[in-house]
Amino acid sequence: MYYSTSIILAATTALLSSAAPAAADSDDVSEYCVKGCSASGDDPCGDSKGQSDTCTAVTFDDKTMFGYTNMTMPTGFLGCSKTICATACANTGETSPMVKEGDTFCFPKRADKDGMFMTQDMAKLAAIGKGCSGAHAMGEMYMVGTMHADCMNSYAAVGVSFDTSSSSSLTTSLFMGAAGALTAMMLV
Repeated sequence: MYYSTSIILAATTALLSSAAPAAADSDDVSEYCVKGCSASGDDPCGDSKGQSDTCTAVTFDDKTMFGYTNMTMPTGFLGCSKTICATACANTGETSPMVKEGDTFCFPKRADKDGMFMTQDMAKLAAIGKGCSGAHAMGEMYMVGTMHADCMNSYAAVGVSFDTSSSSSLTTSLFMGAAGALTAMMLV
């Protein structure tokens, strides 16, 4: 069977353009950060970007560790983009596992124990800053992500659009790319 170069190129282009954006390399990130979300649905990071398209609800064992009471607890949390974290966390160092700068929780990237924390609550909050969720025990410490590899490729330096339509637009994009590729192959 003879396949036209242009048809194969069209199919490949359709599939590649519909693929989900690859997670950004986080090697050059010096800190991850998280901000609390309000009931009004305002953009907590302020740049219409986040590590997810919506705020993530978290249940803590000890919310007072973060300065919250039952009356002051946010509706959820959002991990921010690299740009927002660099500005909001400019005064943090690598020695502390977490520093609160105003309304921002900063998690400096630590060469020796990045993603490892003494408490499950801190690991849960740090996971949101890396674009994932949950925590799991690793000996006497806790690591970000419900399972060991959950946060390996979840971080996106520029973030994703903070709105509820981003997940539906990705689904539409994937569908249209696959449909274009299938149509091109059927024409052969």
